[in-house]
Amino acid sequence: MLSPEAGWAEAAGALGAVVRAAVDAGVRYEVATAERLLFEKDDTCTGVLTTDGRTFEAQHVLLCSGAHTPWLLAESAPEKPSLHAGDRMTAAAVLMCLFKVPPGENGLDKFEGAPIMVHPFGGFPAECIPPGETSTRGLAKCTHKFPYTRKTYHEPSRQEISVPLLSRPERMTWTMDLPDALTANSASVRDMFFGDSVKGMVPEAYRLCWDSSTPDEDWIISPHPASKNLYIAAGGSFHAFKFLPIIGKYVVQMLDGKLSEELARKWAWDRDTTPIVTPYTPRGDLKDIPGYLD
Repeated sequence: MLSPEAGWAEAAGALGAVVRAAVDAGVRYEVATAERLLFEKDDTCTGVLTTDGRTFEAQHVLLCSGAHTPWLLAESAPEKPSLHAGDRMTAAAVLMCLFKVPPGENGLDKFEGAPIMVHPFGGFPAECIPPGETSTRGLAKCTHKFPYTRKTYHEPSRQEISVPLLSRPERMTWTMDLPDALTANSASVRDMFFGDSVKGMVPEAYRLCWDSSTPDEDWIISPHPASKNLYIAAGGSFHAFKFLPIIGKYVVQMLDGKLSEELARKWAWDRDTTPIVTPYTPRGDLKDIPGYLD
């Protein structure tokens, strides 16, 4: 099935444009890594402590922390399970590969006017975005839509939590530092889509793309019921970026207490959830892959 209205946009450029617009509107933009949230004795959230020792305080603390959300909550208040994510969301990653496409009639010419390709089922659920015109010029992005967790025991809260490797941030950028048993899946995706029709597509770099996945793949956009002044906007379930043009409106409505009753119930922290199974349902763990080392 072909949808002529489908399209794609480069995430880095789009996010950069949003940041610039926010700064132009008067937002104070700081770059730091959150170490933990700060709470008063009554569990009111007052701000965040960063790994470089700075403290940022606010009347509204909004976590848009994606795959790091469950770990950050547990790290911030390990002795208070009511603040933890529990089974509401799970951090997971899918493997992406940028394939260098050679020029010529057996390479880039084949992608002239090519659509986004999605193959959501089977042994290799996958998608491919054709080469772009700017930073992705000559590069086709193929994603193996098989989400992996990275389960780690969090000693202070005595629970197992899936979390990206915090000490290796390069694993969340483009790299060649991934085991062959994992990257072989990208070659299988390439071969499934193109076979022998496109010659000479070779891996340029790989990336583990992380998100927080909810059991029903709906957002959590909600006040945290166990902490005054703490709000959550997470649970993108690998669909988050496409909401960039509109999601802010609903987050602001939530912060102002003006979110519609239907959406407030649908996106609540505590809600009746019917789990679903899709290609984006986490179903493997990185530590079970031969050769994977933290």
